[in-house]
Amino acid sequence: MASFSGILKAGLRWAAPLLFLGAGLSLSAQPIPCDHTAWLIKNDQFRNLDLSSFAQNTPALSAPLVVNAMGYNVRDEKIYGLHPQTLHLMRVDGAGLVEDLGLPEGIDPDFRYVAGDVSPDGRRLFVLAQNPATGFDERLYTIRLNPPYFAGFVSITGVAPVALADVAFDPFFDKAYGYDNRQKKIVSISSGGNVTGFSTTSTPYVLGGLFFDQWGTLFGTGGGNLIEFNKHTGEVISVRKVDSGDDDGCSCPYQLEFFQTISPAEIMPCSEAIVTCYFNNRAGTVYGGVGIETILPAGFTITEILTAPFFGTIESGVGTSVFEVANMQVLLGVDSFSFRVYLDETVGGTYDIQSAAFEFPQAFGKVLLSDNPATPDAKDPNPVRILDAESDLIPEDQLFLCEGGHLTLTTGQNGVSFLWSDGSEGPTLEVTQPGNYWVEVHTDCRVYKDFIVVEMTPEPLFADLGEDLILSYGEAYRLAVATNAGNAQYAWSGDVPAYLSCLDCPAPTIRPLSGGVFSVTVTDEQGCQAFDEVAIEVVKEVAVYAPNVFSPNGDGINDHFFLQSGGQFDLESLRIFDRWGSLIFEQKNLPVNAPEVGWDGTLGGRKVPAGVYLWYAEIVFPQKKAFSGSVLVIK
Repeated sequence: MASFSGILKAGLRWAAPLLFLGAGLSLSAQPIPCDHTAWLIKNDQFRNLDLSSFAQNTPALSAPLVVNAMGYNVRDEKIYGLHPQTLHLMRVDGAGLVEDLGLPEGIDPDFRYVAGDVSPDGRRLFVLAQNPATGFDERLYTIRLNPPYFAGFVSITGVAPVALADVAFDPFFDKAYGYDNRQKKIVSISSGGNVTGFSTTSTPYVLGGLFFDQWGTLFGTGGGNLIEFNKHTGEVISVRKVDSGDDDGCSCPYQLEFFQTISPAEIMPCSEAIVTCYFNNRAGTVYGGVGIETILPAGFTITEILTAPFFGTIESGVGTSVFEVANMQVLLGVDSFSFRVYLDETVGGTYDIQSAAFEFPQAFGKVLLSDNPATPDAKDPNPVRILDAESDLIPEDQLFLCEGGHLTLTTGQNGVSFLWSDGSEGPTLEVTQPGNYWVEVHTDCRVYKDFIVVEMTPEPLFADLGEDLILSYGEAYRLAVATNAGNAQYAWSGDVPAYLSCLDCPAPTIRPLSGGVFSVTVTDEQGCQAFDEVAIEVVKEVAVYAPNVFSPNGDGINDHFFLQSGGQFDLESLRIFDRWGSLIFEQKNLPVNAPEVGWDGTLGGRKVPAGVYLWYAEIVFPQKKAFSGSVLVIK
């Protein structure tokens, strides 16, 4: 047996009571799917946010939704949280119906419960207990999510007191993150209650929700913003506008994939194939007690276990046509097992082979059927075709040899003997000249022969990146390669690959902060390759432009004061002072060329008087540099 995975959660403040069903009433069985969706609350209104397209939707609810510390449970595909006034455990289904599960035994009513999430295995709701007198979190409670709903706690420890807005579990690692609304920083929190902060500059945001998407990206919501964080440093990566999430938010970021490959997929009787199954566990936790079953067709016999499942007991295997494992553990990340199969002389035609893994939480479907990664279809079996006497051993009838290159001819068959046209007996043949070639393959019951023609490519492949470049610091430039390749594939690299916008596209954009050499390898449809590189020098002196006048009158024209440049980089800070030297505006860690984060001509929400104001900016260079000037505000 196996079960669990996780979710995300949120942190609300205090809110009015909602309508709910009594504890004894049964709910609609409609599930909440575990997909690319975040569920957000603002002013008791429940909204969906698609984390792949960032489109928003308002689902129909039977009543206003008011819960704190909410999180998604993979075991029953429902959302759990605490009622902010009664502290009753609440359960929400996909139809928007809310069930009151009563007051958890052991929870202290003298605390407020704002931040929380359901554990990745779906067994407990983690919530932070905040002391109303101090405003700081003092306890970490875990509430069982099956009767009896018992709550136990550990004390919060750490260097500084915190007031977490929300908590979220990472789908890739066994780790929980929180957002401290006092320090306005991302923190990590252990199951023992120890809170560790990141040594980064505080953000300007007050959050209500914190959650991950299925790619392990950490998001927060609050003040009409969707903020993307670097979970390793706590720094803000991007900010988008959203209409919800000021009060709470959660998601189901967990994925569990089960794949199977069979090699070769086209095989001769009286030869061998290798079956490999592997899990991609991005569900935030290890699954134990998992069972595996693969039932092979008649004529297939398991001869060897190549890689055993982790901590599993093999109950059926070598000498049989059934591979069966009990009590396997599925670790985080990618984990695999494989076995060798012999096909006797009775096999023929095409077989569909599929493995099953069980039992997992409801959000993953309880039983996982293996997926063939070679096709776009989900959970489809692996076809195995038995070769007859007329079948091609090498699929292509004609291959092309690149100028100065070589080809490796192979049949892909296992457990057989070979004879090539040059007299060699290895499984492959290296070809450096055009010509006619053949191979004989001998099994215990049959002999196969195949022919192949190798020709030179009609035209040598070339790639040209042009002359070397000189760019300004932060300047964007689109790299384009001239080539005669058809259906080309591209592989870009460089001294600092992160400067490239992509590594496999035809024309990436580069925005280097330091000089270096960048290269591309072009591969055509015959497999021939061409290479070129370009040296880029970066001039680390940059021009910054600031308007000397702007009119913040709301007409949509020149309404913000912001710094501009031909390059793209960040300001460490931008400050505005009045003529007496009083600070009236400050923004940190903001990009140039972004009017939406500049000064809108207000102080405390009110328009400032017309007149001259001073500005001061510090730019994040390899060495810090300061700029200053004045700007005239007109009506």
